Amino acid sequence: MRHAALARWAPLLATLVFVAALLLRAGTAPLDLIRYALYAGLAVILPGTLLYRLLRGRAQHREERGGRGSGEKTTHDEQAPSFRLAQPLSYHESRG
Repeated sequence: MRHAALARWAPLLATLVFVAALLLRAGTAPLDLIRYALYAGLAVILPGTLLYRLLRGRAQHREERGGRGSGEKTTHDEQAPSFRLAQPLSYHESRG
């Protein structure tokens, strides 16, 4: 489980390290990077996440999110019209 979580976050972490190294090499002060990281995390990302959760409503599981739009289970009666079209004409006349 821990390895899967690390693998999921690896691209973001690699990008952040690369950008930080690039900015430091370009002459940006380390304190400025730390200040910006704190600003981005506490003033932008955290409030945005909280607002998103507030507007979204109750917490959902992955299965619930994945199930949206996939339709409901069909019953035999819902499948019957396509089955009837494949039957001979005499079958339809006898059923009425």
